[in-house]
Amino acid sequence: MVKGNHLGHQIGFPTANIKVLDSYKLIPANGVYAVRVKYKKDIYKGMLNIGMRPTIGGTEKTIEVHIINFERDLYGEELTIYIDSWIREEQKFEHIDALKLQLEQDKRAVLNS
Repeated sequence: MVKGNHLGHQIGFPTANIKVLDSYKLIPANGVYAVRVKYKKDIYKGMLNIGMRPTIGGTEKTIEVHIINFERDLYGEELTIYIDSWIREEQKFEHIDALKLQLEQDKRAVLNS
């Protein structure tokens, strides 16, 4: 995991920012995905975002995962992410509160998958 700008934490959806170290790995299309995250020996549900983060004016593609019901510091740790299903395309919201509402819906979709 690499350091981010902590916006996810500020809006109640902390994320682990993923850096793919192996150039041969394929990165899925931009969007939001329901995932399972393996950390050490445990598996957690999560939601993965791949994209530019247009709501906050992002200028670089990022990969970040919110692990549901998980509160540990993951800096420098290794995760394995298993993509289960596509939730939605990446989109730009008019303001952070609208993004937060959508993230709540995304979380419900993950928990129901």
